[in-house]
Amino acid sequence: KSPEVKVRGVSHRDIFKIISKITKVDHPSLLQGSSHECVGWEPIGTLEDQGKCQVNVPHLNKETKTDLGSCRCTYSALELDSIGLCFAMVKLMYTAGCLQPLPKLINLLLPLRVNQDLHLTTIRNEHAYFTCISHVLKRFKAPLTERKERKVIYFCADSHAMAPAWQTLELKGVEYVIKPMVVTGLKCWHLRAESRFYTKVNFENAVENIPDNSLVIFGFGEIDCREGLLIAVAQNKYPNLNKAIECCVSIYISALEEVVMEKNLEAYVHPIVPVLDATRDTLTKFTNHLRNRLKDSTRLKYLDFFPKLLNKDGDGLNPLYELDGTHLSPAYVPLIQEAMEHVSE
Repeated sequence: KSPEVKVRGVSHRDIFKIISKITKVDHPSLLQGSSHECVGWEPIGTLEDQGKCQVNVPHLNKETKTDLGSCRCTYSALELDSIGLCFAMVKLMYTAGCLQPLPKLINLLLPLRVNQDLHLTTIRNEHAYFTCISHVLKRFKAPLTERKERKVIYFCADSHAMAPAWQTLELKGVEYVIKPMVVTGLKCWHLRAESRFYTKVNFENAVENIPDNSLVIFGFGEIDCREGLLIAVAQNKYPNLNKAIECCVSIYISALEEVVMEKNLEAYVHPIVPVLDATRDTLTKFTNHLRNRLKDSTRLKYLDFFPKLLNKDGDGLNPLYELDGTHLSPAYVPLIQEAMEHVSE
């Protein structure tokens, strides 16, 4: 509707040309890289700010006097909206399995990130997803070129569903592909019974689209550790961090068990991802409590590989799994397979 809108020489018309002939965004050929409706796969170019955190950490911002309204960004509000729209489109295409044209789109959009501090703007969420997907696809060997049927494992999570998405693993001789079911911004706290916050509604919609009797991995809690728990304790909503974690974990487990019963799911719970140095202590306490609580659950199986995500000293992320300073690399997927095999024995 607005083909001439242009930011730094990149117009909506340029974007639309890449996708205009795609008739079904989730067609298997776009995942396999064999579609004739769009450009072919190509290498992704240089990524700026590699390893730099692209998400908001409130208590860290306060300590470092980071002002979300003060950054190097020179774009107007309209230009930011235009870029954010394009970033959101990349996210939607990726989650649908429309991988083949994404490198072309990403390479067209990457220059718009340079020296703009987009992680401090109104489109910081869209930018975080775009950055993660760009890093994942840069390391992707290629789309799933083999034309064969695979069973599906659904990965229901926040942005941490991006890295393992569309990777394959093998369980008991059967090959599976990981399909992302993304619930952007969901905290475990949002899942409490009385909540009608939009992220909880999105969670309900995502779960509704998971077929009954499916294999599902749930992966939430990182945002609670980054944005919720310490703030709640500072506001005297809990006497201490342990009580806050205990409450949050109870809400999380209750919500998941209810879903599992309703849909007869074979459900696994992913450990919280320990990428950010600033939140690792809180996150480790949360993970330990979650692990201990799930020992008594008959409906949820905990994937116990959290220590393997850390370096040998246990005080940082294992460099094998570094990606963009915020998310894990797809290289960690074999840990999922190993843990699932172990709990299924």
